[in-house]
Amino acid sequence: MQMSDALAAYGISTVRVDKRGMFSSRAAGDPNAVTVDVYAQDYRDWVEIIRAETNQSCVYMLGHSEGALMVSAAVINNENVCGLILVSGAGRPLGDILREQLNANPANKPILKQAFTAIDSLERGEKVDTTKLNSALHPLFATQVQDFLISLISTDPAKVAAAADTDTLIVHGKNDIQTSTLDAQKLADATGGQLVVIGGVNHILKEAPMNRVENIATYSNPDLPGSESVITAIREFIFR
Repeated sequence: MQMSDALAAYGISTVRVDKRGMFSSRAAGDPNAVTVDVYAQDYRDWVEIIRAETNQSCVYMLGHSEGALMVSAAVINNENVCGLILVSGAGRPLGDILREQLNANPANKPILKQAFTAIDSLERGEKVDTTKLNSALHPLFATQVQDFLISLISTDPAKVAAAADTDTLIVHGKNDIQTSTLDAQKLADATGGQLVVIGGVNHILKEAPMNRVENIATYSNPDLPGSESVITAIREFIFR
């Protein structure tokens, strides 16, 4: 709501969509029975609904984090999109990101070998027996999400963004501890898009220090405002 309200103040209307099977979209089916292609088709369908109800010839698509990949896929061969806005998105395959994230937390050292072996299996398209994993890894490699993980892990976000072949804005917070500036640069290089790196901003677009504990603490604090610099970047891209 913070971002949508801020954009509305500049005359930019937004449609925010729950993932299929969740919350207001729960009637769409099993939230775990999804792939990158399934999500991409959902977003293509939403574009058509928005265009029909607003009489606009095209809409901008914005994806945050994992959503950056999904909207990139949705834009491929889609002439009804004005431009693509990728916020806090990954520029490398999920396996590389997971290894980096797990390795960055010293507390994960005892489970790294199991975690990396599980990632290797998913990259080969093979499911993982979670009963053989440390319980700390069960949420990450839950059996019910492994089909989705295999779809996700086999996809290179930079290649998908390049295939979208449309005007692109990449926004990245310099204090993002989930994806890196390297990811943002890879997306920019792949798309030829505009890259905006905002100092002092984390993965969820709030002012936060690089200290891991303090950074993550902002995730559960709804009272912290989002970065106005993010809104400025998006507004300037749309009204360029």
